[in-house]
Amino acid sequence: MLQSIMQVVIEVPLVFAGDVVQIVSGRKGQVLGVRKPSWDVFRALLPKHSEEALAQAIGSSARGTAQFYHYESMR
Repeated sequence: MLQSIMQVVIEVPLVFAGDVVQIVSGRKGQVLGVRKPSWDVFRALLPKHSEEALAQAIGSSARGTAQFYHYESMR
């Protein structure tokens, strides 16, 4: 059975980048790329069902400094 996939963009301060990779991977996601201005900006694919848990986990891990600014359903 195919799962719905969403693409997300997550901005976090550099000190929390490792946490984001671990959280995305732990939710069966895939990091597509990272851009590094003053914050790390991650693009990732994740199963749709992990959307709410992802936001809570990253928000908690990044002490409320993470920003999600794009959700796009892929299927």
